Amino acid sequence: MAAILVLDDSRELLDVLEVVFTMRGYKVRCTSTKDSFLKELNIERPNIVLLDVMLSEGDGREICYELKTNDSTKDIPTILMSASPATLRDYKTLHADGIIEKPFNISDLVIALHNHMQQK
Repeated sequence: MAAILVLDDSRELLDVLEVVFTMRGYKVRCTSTKDSFLKELNIERPNIVLLDVMLSEGDGREICYELKTNDSTKDIPTILMSASPATLRDYKTLHADGIIEKPFNISDLVIALHNHMQQK
């Protein structure tokens, strides 16, 4: 069973994503802070990471860069998501594997994550 680790500060979105991914057979862990995200990352390595850019306690782009420049996590596909397309322009310099603009269609999100996991 593929594991997805999600970091977003919207509890409502996390609840929706948890239900959607679980119903599709994924193991999903949702976090709302950088600290809880890093704890979850150390507990069990996910198959893919989904990071919100604009967090109340930080910037998902910085977290992405940290993951992608760390030898132990650089191979985990990492997708950035944001309601502000301008914040996603530099995603390649952050070594992110892809981007998702909010609001998004749930089916498109599931397909995108599945495709990124298949590429690795």
